[in-house]
Amino acid sequence: MLATKCKRDIKNKVKIYPNPFQSSLNIEFGDSNPSQKIITLFDVNGRSISTQKTSQNLTRINVRQLIKGSYIIRIQDINGKIVYSGKVVKE
Repeated sequence: MLATKCKRDIKNKVKIYPNPFQSSLNIEFGDSNPSQKIITLFDVNGRSISTQKTSQNLTRINVRQLIKGSYIIRIQDINGKIVYSGKVVKE
């Protein structure tokens, strides 16, 4: 079993954990003044699987229904600017 890893984007202060995940993904924003964000999960073919809006510093996404494999997570601000993009893996 792989150790739990935390992917961090220093510039935008985004932490996504655990990665690999099983049933939920935590997304933590280090902003002192949180603004609304749009979190989208894509499959490897680029199809949108899940979209969620949040303005919380910590958001948990239930991904229990996903099959094992790799996914792309993209986080945008309310103006559509991508603040984070990366790969997550369901085990």
